[in-house]
Amino acid sequence: MNVKIVYDNEAKKGFIKSWGFSCLIENHILFDVGWDPAVLLHNLSIFGISMDDIDTIILSHQHWDHIGSLPAIMKGKNIYVPASFSTNLKNEISSRANLFEIRKRERILGNIFSSGVLGEEIKEQSLYIENEKGTVVVTGCAHPGLENILPDNTHTLIGGFHGFDNLDLLGDIERIIPCHCTVKKKEIVNRFENAEMGYAGMEIIL
Repeated sequence: MNVKIVYDNEAKKGFIKSWGFSCLIENHILFDVGWDPAVLLHNLSIFGISMDDIDTIILSHQHWDHIGSLPAIMKGKNIYVPASFSTNLKNEISSRANLFEIRKRERILGNIFSSGVLGEEIKEQSLYIENEKGTVVVTGCAHPGLENILPDNTHTLIGGFHGFDNLDLLGDIERIIPCHCTVKKKEIVNRFENAEMGYAGMEIIL
């Protein structure tokens, strides 16, 4: 299984950087979509992927930098959102795509699960990808706090960590890839040998 980062504040040469986040799982599932569809589509194309290859979109939370590209790309897709999304937004999505509302932890496809909707002030879902090593966790911004998201058997962590600062909690994770909104990104990379900054154009083999 592989995860490709296709939208991030940082980018490999040939890719475009922009504030937001999106990653591609197994070449047909998008987790978050950034905010500018031109950036998203360009970066997908560099990977050799078109929207015709993508059948499923999973959105972490209702912030512009994670869902902004949606109107340009969502037609006919299967879209999984936290049930806490606004009624108007859910109505707009369901008028153009197949909408699935997430409330609790549940399987989305194969070995890919939603964490369920977590958090109080900002509600958000993360992804759990289960494999023989344990759990790969993919976060959007981790507003509910990584301490409330990470299962005990986490071996890879990818995504935005926001203001998370209890870095001791990351000590047993095999691979750490902070992206997008991670406030302590440099500190994490400097502290852990198994950490590296994420960027658009990165491919992670799991």
